[in-house]
Amino acid sequence: MAQVTFLRRALGRPAAASIAGTLLVFAIFWFTADPGMFALDGVMNWSVVAGYLGLAIGASLLMIGGEFDLSLGSMIGFTGMVAAIPPLYFHWPVWLSMVLALALATNLGQRESIVTMTVGVVLLTLLVQGLTMASLLRLLGFSNGHGRRHGRQAARLDVP
Repeated sequence: MAQVTFLRRALGRPAAASIAGTLLVFAIFWFTADPGMFALDGVMNWSVVAGYLGLAIGASLLMIGGEFDLSLGSMIGFTGMVAAIPPLYFHWPVWLSMVLALALATNLGQRESIVTMTVGVVLLTLLVQGLTMASLLRLLGFSNGHGRRHGRQAARLDVP
């Protein structure tokens, strides 16, 4: 069994590229930026902006990758409003509005997943039908394969 060195194990980790990139960026700024960048005020200044950008970019990449959606954030806002409005405007007991808020949040989450699955199934079936319809019609003898040519000729006709 071959010995695996510490460096090879460290570089084999998924976070190694992120750490190396961060160190490279800090090294570039260390040599090129104003010395005040690494003072306490400078670090506080750029770390706030980096935090906002990091959250925005990270959330965007997760949404693009399909690993994260905004339904959780919208449900937090929704349950907060459902918990706050009935006691304030309708003079309900707070415990009752909390029960209502949690019940609605649970129910709406299930509805959203059902709608998402239903739409996904419908889109998948439409996609499969669209990809297989022409070959199926040719196989059954309903089309001779010249429909595209005839369609192009009809599109070239001048309409008065």
